[in-house]
Amino acid sequence: MRKALLAVLALATLANPAWSQRGIRISFPRPTVAPHIMPHGPHMGHSNSSSDSSDVVWIIVGSLAAIGLLVGAIFGVRALVRKANPVMIRIVAAPPGEAPEEIRSEWIGLELPLLPGEPLPITTQTVGVLTDRPTGVATGFVVDGAKAIEMLAARSPTAAEWWREAAPHIMAPGYKLSFPPEVCEKVT
Repeated sequence: MRKALLAVLALATLANPAWSQRGIRISFPRPTVAPHIMPHGPHMGHSNSSSDSSDVVWIIVGSLAAIGLLVGAIFGVRALVRKANPVMIRIVAAPPGEAPEEIRSEWIGLELPLLPGEPLPITTQTVGVLTDRPTGVATGFVVDGAKAIEMLAARSPTAAEWWREAAPHIMAPGYKLSFPPEVCEKVT
């Protein structure tokens, strides 16, 4: 009897289409999917390693550029301050040298601006202002020769005229005079 029942069911299945073949909708529960949240910003959430490495490079380059600008600004401001307020020395004793004592003593009390970037005494080879012969290595505060004579002229025109006649090369652009630290004091 079982065989007969199975045969009838098989014939019934072949004779009539199944429920799904008739167009009757069978509802299945839809799976719930958690929403995918994308990170903000360009190229975020992608696993493109070349894009990630180029972003890091740009961050580094930008940071270095910002640091460079900051350092440049600091040095620029310092240079402007130094130019506006140069370091000054006051001559407190007659400096040594080839000029007559009465001419050298006219420097006493005069305040002179040091060359920019030379706030401390430097050690260098020196020459005599009259003979232009090497006098050895000496340490001193360095000032612009023409500027020093110009400032001396405001105090002692006679001494300045002596320098212009006896050592005109001091007036040449870039000529430097050196005053030993023992005859100077920094003005603050």
